[in-house]
Amino acid sequence: QHGEEECKLNAIEACAIRTWPDPILHFSFIMCVEEDTKHWKSCVPDPRSLKAINDCYSGDLSKKLILEYAKQTLSLKPKHEYVPWVTLNGK
Repeated sequence: QHGEEECKLNAIEACAIRTWPDPILHFSFIMCVEEDTKHWKSCVPDPRSLKAINDCYSGDLSKKLILEYAKQTLSLKPKHEYVPWVTLNGK
């Protein structure tokens, strides 16, 4: 929607969700990133997690995750009309 930088950050956030499946952990990271997108690495709490996110982003996994999220978005019923589009229990 907003260019190459947003695509990069979406992939990084997808990798963070993969790194920290617990919503409490990845949501705080995403909130931090959205507040200061240029310094997203400072939002990572430890070097091991930063390596995991970088490895994911640099490899094919980030592309696979983005495609999976795109499929989920396209399968929404009703179809999403704007962002954010919130669903709860499939409705």
